[in-house]
Amino acid sequence: MFGQLTKIRFGFVIVSLSLLLSCGFFEENTDEVEISKSDDDRQIAINDTSLVTDNAEEVSINGGQNSTGFPKIADIVDKAKLGVATISTKSLVKGYFYNFEDQGNGSGFVVRPDGYIATNYHVVKGATEIKVYLPNGETYEAELIGRDTVTDLAVLKIEAENLEYLPIGDSDSLRVGDWVIAIGNALALKGGPTVTIGIVSALGRTIRSEEGDFYDLIQTDAAINEGNSGGPLLNLSGEVIGINQAILRQGRSLSFAVSSNVASPIFEGLMTSGCVKRPLMGFASVDLTPAVANDLGLTVKEGIIVSYMPSAGPAYDAGIRLGDIIIKINQSLVVDVKDWLEKLWSLKSGDETIVTYVREDKMYETIVVLGSRPC
Repeated sequence: MFGQLTKIRFGFVIVSLSLLLSCGFFEENTDEVEISKSDDDRQIAINDTSLVTDNAEEVSINGGQNSTGFPKIADIVDKAKLGVATISTKSLVKGYFYNFEDQGNGSGFVVRPDGYIATNYHVVKGATEIKVYLPNGETYEAELIGRDTVTDLAVLKIEAENLEYLPIGDSDSLRVGDWVIAIGNALALKGGPTVTIGIVSALGRTIRSEEGDFYDLIQTDAAINEGNSGGPLLNLSGEVIGINQAILRQGRSLSFAVSSNVASPIFEGLMTSGCVKRPLMGFASVDLTPAVANDLGLTVKEGIIVSYMPSAGPAYDAGIRLGDIIIKINQSLVVDVKDWLEKLWSLKSGDETIVTYVREDKMYETIVVLGSRPC
């Protein structure tokens, strides 16, 4: 006889990887793969200034400074945590002898006052039931309205209005050494969210995990524990500059977040259509660094190396092969994987794209008709 057993897991990706300063992002990872502020949205005011629209309450995140000139972290957190959500999930896992009810926990934050919650996709992946708990004491049934497996981001919708929400900041303004604050539902502990503080340890990281490859990550030493995933990483103005995503298993105090400038257009697309439409080139790649170029005896020093090439796809059909070095797209130089993806994703499916590549130290040019990446 089959029975029902319950086990608990946490909706959190523990990344098992070897961190490479120039590790690449798998562009062709079809089933793996982040809010722009609209005029009619309600904003939480920053730096003691406020913008109030219909039905909006005036809220100021800036808590001022103490006698040393350092911002009062507690005041920033008191305001920001009003927009942080706890997420719990249930899913059915079919075992050989038993069916398991899998329970998960994670974090998220309100991105629009009309009930839109941002989180990581792995927090809610496969869930048959999603509940959102807000600091106002209310519990809501949530619907997954969109997910992006490339960036591991998702948007939930709850039936609520006039919610406090967090403003999105500019992650490109970050510098290594800047202070950041991580808020989330660490370890699913009761009594409210867990808050940790640290600095930006590095920017533009690309890491590889079992869930896929992620690019343009913020590395921080702010502690991110199981359950924090999907919660906001804040600057000292109380703005979201990252979405907490992963912690490095082999290292201590190494955590990562998806940058807000990557996440913003993703969230906007998910809220608008439930899908992020991207063109497909059809290969995976890693950075070509000067050190690698020297080891291989190459004359080119920048670009990306084709590290995986299926036997069919737009790039393969155009003559590109495993080991080729991509140096230009539409006559624009390619510096690294991040640069490549930004240029590629600015194009549309069906576009005829000129790709310049190097093979055996000889330069070639081909035209690739871009495919469409499934949502």
